[in-house]
Amino acid sequence: LRRTLGPAPQIASKIAAALTFARGSLHSQVAAALSRMAGEPITDEMFAIERLPPHLRMTVRVVDEQGQTLQESRDLAALRQTLAPQQPAEIVPAGSPWQRDGITKWDIGALPASVDLRRGDLVLTRYPALIDAGEAAALRLCNTAAEAQRQSRAGVLRLFVLAERRELKAQVQWLPQIEKIRLYAAPLAKARSIDEQLIDLLAARAFYSQDAAPLDADEFDAQRLFARKLIVPSVQDLTKLALPLFESYHEVRLALEQRRPDTWKYALDDIRQQLATLLPAGFLTSTPWNWLQHLPRYLRAISQRITKLGNGLVRDRQNTDAIAPRWQQYQQRLTQHQQRGLDDPELDQYRWMIEELRVSLFAQELGTSIPVSVQRLDKQWQKVQP
Repeated sequence: LRRTLGPAPQIASKIAAALTFARGSLHSQVAAALSRMAGEPITDEMFAIERLPPHLRMTVRVVDEQGQTLQESRDLAALRQTLAPQQPAEIVPAGSPWQRDGITKWDIGALPASVDLRRGDLVLTRYPALIDAGEAAALRLCNTAAEAQRQSRAGVLRLFVLAERRELKAQVQWLPQIEKIRLYAAPLAKARSIDEQLIDLLAARAFYSQDAAPLDADEFDAQRLFARKLIVPSVQDLTKLALPLFESYHEVRLALEQRRPDTWKYALDDIRQQLATLLPAGFLTSTPWNWLQHLPRYLRAISQRITKLGNGLVRDRQNTDAIAPRWQQYQQRLTQHQQRGLDDPELDQYRWMIEELRVSLFAQELGTSIPVSVQRLDKQWQKVQP
């Protein structure tokens, strides 16, 4: 791969001239530029950063208000991971109005876009959010506006569920074949019952029909009253989705429980990783509805992939190798975006295009919802923020 790029000095000069200062990670920008030159994906992990001389790697030192060093490292991500959990308690003083638990109705006033906190001589901007705390909501401060918006959608939804719980619960209990759904979904209902998860999904379909999160009590009440009328019509969405989704999941789970040859291990490991990312805790409300509807097909594609492994191991390995580096670069970029507080729709599109590509490669007879190929996927990657 390295040899296809030509002499290093010339390539380095071209890339350096094309870089934009302070636009994302240096490693991601270089990897993206090299990918375009090589015509195939090159990821951050391919760089042997540890071989750089120490003087070419930045040292980051974190100090307290008195200038004393708290910690220093050449690994910024490790510093953030170590120190970030300490941050909220240190920044937000005791008794702050932005630290509140047990919220069951909108009695918090209006949510401002941001608040400024003074810490020594620094003014730190933070973003208020309503957090979903399970049985209630909680008020917290987030590091980025994008994070606050995501968290608030879930927190506001929790208040709607609490306000309309009786009707939501009744509708879920009367879903067609609910007993079968409960049986098939049992492995996914260890932390919260499947009924509770379906209540949240039904609430989301009704409350976010306009795709907007309210910012004050008046907006919330108006949206709640409007959404109340949409609960019954939204049951149709659940009826179409729930049984096919959990039936397909049940089939995959049974297939994975059977004894398989050792030569299948790479494929089964890949499938288990895929399931973990498709069906994480809270996936019914965290997955965008336009993609959630396709989960039954993605799961059926997994079942068909397992069926074909007996006579198509070589082809399956080739398809797996085509997807693996692209999935890896997606995960790396997602982590970087989360650390920087970026919300990139193009990266989301890339993520779901990978699922469609899996269907195309492993279960072509099921069809895809969009035109997709390795080339289209790589073209989409060029639209992703570095």
